[in-house]
Amino acid sequence: MLIAFFTLILSIISPAAACPTGTTNKDLIAPIQAAMIAAFKQVDMEAFSASASKAQTTFLCLQEPISHEAGAAYHRLQAVTLMVSGDEEGSRLAFAAAIRLDPTYRFTILPSGHAVLTAYGAARFIEIGEKVQVTDDLIDGSSQGVALSDLPYIGQQVDEESIAKTTYHKP
Repeated sequence: MLIAFFTLILSIISPAAACPTGTTNKDLIAPIQAAMIAAFKQVDMEAFSASASKAQTTFLCLQEPISHEAGAAYHRLQAVTLMVSGDEEGSRLAFAAAIRLDPTYRFTILPSGHAVLTAYGAARFIEIGEKVQVTDDLIDGSSQGVALSDLPYIGQQVDEESIAKTTYHKP
């Protein structure tokens, strides 16, 4: 009886308790796309913030290995958020992490010469650091167990065949 009570209490205060079941990569990509449209087509920073916040919540609740497409989109969202906040170096590194996962992606909604395109283009030439061993089971959706020391990465911990935790790690 006491064990059941503590299990109930832990499920109430656990961050996973607030997560909807079955959160997928597709669920993550939708608010990221909405954030990008809000920022670059509508120039509505309030809508950008709301969509970015929803993407963050969805990211934390992801219940499957992150796909390269969703991982790259999330790195791009982080890059744009960092750029808006004035962290140009953090933005460049997040763009480089996105390019590493999806080198063919193009910002089709931005006009030529836009500052984001310039930063994204420059990120292609960042010298990548050495590989480092990490404790996460999945790194940017792969089970390689290593990350690059200079780039942010998405780490996921697996618990009995399911995703227990998804985290964004900055260098």
